[in-house]
Amino acid sequence: MSIVAASAASAQQQRRATLADLVYTQGECANESSDMWYPLRPDSLEITAAKRVCLACPVREACLELALRIDAGQHGIWGSMGEDERRALLRQEAQRLKKARRLDELADRRPRRKTVAA
Repeated sequence: MSIVAASAASAQQQRRATLADLVYTQGECANESSDMWYPLRPDSLEITAAKRVCLACPVREACLELALRIDAGQHGIWGSMGEDERRALLRQEAQRLKKARRLDELADRRPRRKTVAA
């Protein structure tokens, strides 16, 4: 592994640790039963209740980022989203990035105007 890759991996691990500390110490979920966040049925009222708590949480975005960094398919409610919602979010982001790369490639191929010196 190169020094740059090792440094990037270390930075990612540090970011995950920082997010986890923030979520587990300041999240509204710390005041609730852990069962609430891991409902057995996907259509349960527990999901609605958990998401309602999440929406008022000051670290909701950090929680969602943590879930996406760990594994979007991870069971449970994280950052007010269930597994399927997080997977859909990642798919949308991948599509957005793919489209942006295509636009960049098209822009790079476009002929440049020649500047005329005065």
